[in-house]
Amino acid sequence: MRYLADDACTFDGTIATDTAVSIGDFVIATDTVGIQPVSTQATVAEALAGFAGVALQDKPAGIDQIRGNSRPGRIRIATAGVWEATCTDALEIGDALTFHQGADTVAAQAVAKVAEDEGAIGIALAAKDAGAGVARFRLFVKRMAP
Repeated sequence: MRYLADDACTFDGTIATDTAVSIGDFVIATDTVGIQPVSTQATVAEALAGFAGVALQDKPAGIDQIRGNSRPGRIRIATAGVWEATCTDALEIGDALTFHQGADTVAAQAVAKVAEDEGAIGIALAAKDAGAGVARFRLFVKRMAP
């Protein structure tokens, strides 16, 4: 996934030493575990319940302090901005987007068209034909993570 433009509206979230997150991963936040990639969730509904934003830093498992951070156990998360992510659905400008549901888990860096705005994490900013490709969208997070 790739960040393109606009104010990313960032915050630093708590992350466990044993948690790995890649830059560009959609992430959730929980009161008990902190930041985790959405791929730890089995369904889109579970991922939406804790959605926090997009990771702006790589965080390998086993590392407590990310290079460039002043405090250990923290990772920078974006809650807005214009992004590009893998998408196989046909899109029109203004279509609502949510996480792509994989076979067993939610995909960490892919989006899918959703019929209802209720489960949306963004809106399409460009039309796209069905099949492999990239969706350009505006990300929005409806709740701020702990």
